[in-house]
Amino acid sequence: METPISVEALLAQAQRYDGQPVAVEGQFIAMFSKAFISAPRESLELTPERPRIRLEYPNIEDRCFQVVSAYVGGPWYYNDPAVVRGRFLAGPEPRLVELSELIIRRPDAEHRVAL
Repeated sequence: METPISVEALLAQAQRYDGQPVAVEGQFIAMFSKAFISAPRESLELTPERPRIRLEYPNIEDRCFQVVSAYVGGPWYYNDPAVVRGRFLAGPEPRLVELSELIIRRPDAEHRVAL
């Protein structure tokens, strides 16, 4: 398996990786049917300037619910360190498609989400 690349490094070399399978390490954020892998959090907010890549996978949060509990009482279901594998598309809104693996890292364990 290839070594994961950070969100910032991938975005800095977006054209080089466009259309390629990649493993990306960052902060997995899922909320209201939207999911991203972003630069590691300095705060809990997902601000417009925070580097991020959209994850395109229908109902990804439902898959996550089956494996690891969601946070409650906040603006997001998940905000955890993670590694995700898929095909990178640079475009105007960078995104990962054809996801094959999501590993959510919590202090107690790594949780592999079947995709």
